[in-house]
Amino acid sequence: MERIILWHPKPAHTKAELLRKVVQELESRGLVTDSAEIITLLHERENLGSTLLTERLAIPHAQSEAITKAAIVYVATEDPIADWQSASRFIFTFLPEAPDRGDAYAIRDFFIRLADDDVAEALGECDEEQVLELLT
Repeated sequence: MERIILWHPKPAHTKAELLRKVVQELESRGLVTDSAEIITLLHERENLGSTLLTERLAIPHAQSEAITKAAIVYVATEDPIADWQSASRFIFTFLPEAPDRGDAYAIRDFFIRLADDDVAEALGECDEEQVLELLT
């Protein structure tokens, strides 16, 4: 599983810009085969209901055949994303349609940890040095 940290990516002022930036990063690493499909899936998921976990942290996610390897992408924006309420921290999770068993368990275990309010709050406020420790 890939763990990627994007600290203050530019441009990232709107939800659409942020989704595009994250998926472009995945594409540059060979982790997706169809970036347009992944962006569409992320938008569709957001349209179902907010992925906001805390006041500052959202957890967008997608699963698709166009994803070649599981990934967790942590993004910290300088300012809150205008159309994502007050969120400025994001944990994107991406899973292939049929994920590797180890990756599926790793994602599951991560979400179990994320259910702890202290962990969720820390991920919504941590600095760049603390992120990797909190993601593993």
